[in-house]
Amino acid sequence: MSIPYVLPQGLQNAPLGIAWNQIPDLSSSPQQRFAEQLNISWRATHMVDAYCNMVLRATLDTEEQLGPDYWLSNAGNSSNSPARLHAVRWPIIQVIGGQFSDANAFPPSWQALDATKFLLDYSVSGVSSTAGTQLAGPAGAGPAAILVAPGVVSFAGGRRGTRLNVSYINGWPHCGITATANAGTNTLTVDDVTGWAGAFGFIYDDDLTEQINVTSVVANNPTVLSLGGGSLTISVPTGPGTVTLASNLLYTHNRMVANQPTVMSCLPESVLWATMLMAASIVFTRGATATAIQQMPGSSVNTGQASSMALTKQAQEILQPYKRVL
Repeated sequence: MSIPYVLPQGLQNAPLGIAWNQIPDLSSSPQQRFAEQLNISWRATHMVDAYCNMVLRATLDTEEQLGPDYWLSNAGNSSNSPARLHAVRWPIIQVIGGQFSDANAFPPSWQALDATKFLLDYSVSGVSSTAGTQLAGPAGAGPAAILVAPGVVSFAGGRRGTRLNVSYINGWPHCGITATANAGTNTLTVDDVTGWAGAFGFIYDDDLTEQINVTSVVANNPTVLSLGGGSLTISVPTGPGTVTLASNLLYTHNRMVANQPTVMSCLPESVLWATMLMAASIVFTRGATATAIQQMPGSSVNTGQASSMALTKQAQEILQPYKRVL
């Protein structure tokens, strides 16, 4: 995990009506204020993920299910039918690979499956490929199921007779630019390259904000998956590294404030705003800050627990489309 969904500088620039120089108190040093504001950013980020019942930023996940059953089903009654894995996280933007074993084998006797043995069940944006790759859209919608090639999961071994292990990338890419990115260049150093290949997003840098399209990524220390007892190894770019853009930057991005990286994200603006509202709700929890925040209609002065609950409810309403439903 790289950076929270919002950083202190973003909170200070947002129309939240909070006197951030009072956090944690008036006598705090600039370093103490930044530290607590960063803590608030992380708390708000985790509150968003907790409410949605999944991590929204792009992550590499490995899921294991027994089938045929509810989560790993087989539409037909023969080995010629593809299986369908209902993944626990979404939207799925790339299937990396997997492995399967007889469910009665202890320990499992894995057989490797490369990415060509998987397809996304459906696509709502981007272009699907044999590797199950697509771009994540800006809405609370996207693939949540993976089709598995025929012959892997069937009723030949009985109900729940096959153990399937699948690795995939899901969510919206999100990271911070950790070194100066000069105008006219197309390579950026970031703290998390997960899911960025082929993605569209924004660099959030005040009046220098610009849209970007990432064509390729290189991780400093990629994650190496060993499948089928070592018969297949796959290197997955995750963590710190570099990204290459389809076109050169329009602006130079070097506004490092109190060691805050410049945010680069595919997360929908609604999610970012909900995170800011969650952060504001944390501030109002203590009941020590009186702030005028705009409401409909007009405006009013809000203090204490009532304001906190109202902001939390508003954030949850915004996040409803992104909530994972079991």
